[in-house]
Amino acid sequence: MKWIIFMYGRRATVQIDDYEHHDLWKLWCLCKQIIVELGSEDEAIPVVEQIIKDFHDLDGSGQAFRYAYSKAGTLVELPNYPIDLPHIQDVMEGIGHFFDGADAQLDGHCSAADW
Repeated sequence: MKWIIFMYGRRATVQIDDYEHHDLWKLWCLCKQIIVELGSEDEAIPVVEQIIKDFHDLDGSGQAFRYAYSKAGTLVELPNYPIDLPHIQDVMEGIGHFFDGADAQLDGHCSAADW
């Protein structure tokens, strides 16, 4: 998402000043605006949006699945139920394909003169 915002945001009047955060929902909202404005309204967008929302709801700061301890030094609590890692891997590969396709589409819409 940060790549799409960085590469195409200025063409869609989208700016992000702080790339250091991992707020998935904030990043998705900016990214979606770019994809819709410069690309097309794809039927996969609501599916991707729901998956990102689910991850954001589990981990609003984008840190829990990356680090055992918060920046404040407290133990990060994970959900107390089984997580189907093979399924998550499949879903994340699909999300990766979505963003690869979005990048290719946006790149194709931007002429060499834009660079």
